[in-house]
Parts: sequence; C-alpha cells; structure tokens
Amino acid sequence: MTTNINERVAVENIQRYLRQLSLYDESLPRVAIDGIYGDETRAAVYAFQQLAGLEATGIADYTTWTELYEAYMRSVLLHSSPRCFCPFPRFPVNYSVGRGNRQFLVEIIQYILNELTLSYDDIPRNDQSGLYDEDTENGILAFQRTHTLPATGKVDKMTWNALVEAYNVISEHDKE
Repeated sequence: MTTNINERVAVENIQRYLRQLSLYDESLPRVAIDGIYGDETRAAVYAFQQLAGLEATGIADYTTWTELYEAYMRSVLLHSSPRCFCPFPRFPVNYSVGRGNRQFLVEIIQYILNELTLSYDDIPRNDQSGLYDEDTENGILAFQRTHTLPATGKVDKMTWNALVEAYNVISEHDKE
C-alpha cells in the first residue's frame, strides 16, 4: 500500500490511464482509481504491457509509463467529442445577421435550421444557399417564438446561442 502522496498520485494516474484504455479495449481489465498498486492494477499493467509488446512484468517502469501515457493520450483524442468553433462574431457587441445578408455564417444558420426541422414541426426547411432570404427569416422567427426569444427574424448572439444549444441537444440525442 502506498503512503507517500506523490506515489499515490502517480498510481492514480496509471489507473486513470488504464481505465480510459479499458473502455475501448475489452482485453484490458477495468481498474478502480484508488491510488493503491495492488493485484488489480498489477494485472492491468501486465495486460497493457502484453498488448503494447513490452516485457510483461506488471510493474510500471519508465518504458511502460511512457507507452501507457501515450496510449492514453491517443485514446482521449480519438474518443473525445470534436472541438467546436464559433463563427459568430464577438464584435461588434450587437452584431446580427438578417435578410439580404450573404455569407458563410448564413449557410451555417440554414444548416442548423434544417437539422432542427427533424425535431421541430414549426420550423420550415430552407435552401442552404448562404443568402438570408425570406425562408431563412421565417425559420428564425419560428425558432425565436418557440424559444421565447425576441421575434426579430434576425440572428443576434442570443438567438445564435439558442440555435447552437438546440442543435447540440438534438445531436447528443441522436447518439443515444
């Protein structure tokens, strides 16, 4: 049993790395993250070493630690959600997009609206043309009314945030 706090944290890290890898590889036993390098952790390290083509000892030496950390980082990057970006301008503060605007941001708004039509009956489908036309404005008005936003027909930061939130909710729901 470990008594040194630094050793305990190191063991917790090993266990955390092993646990992440075990989520996606059934050949690795799932371990508790308790900071104790017991039989369970030793067996998981042994299994990882075999899988990684290392000398299987069950001891997390420098080579094992390095390989384990690199495998953990690859796993986190591979299995994490995609990073989001926000194309909606931060400045000027009261920026909005409305009828007559033609830009890539409008295409994104139209894409989101079209995706929302799968969950919202009152939002009409529209062409993803990049031109903020009457159909886009009607879709935004319907969305704003449904979400108790000021019904302006324009996309300002408040409407943008609500659109993105609604899109993320249905996207997460589709994964289930």
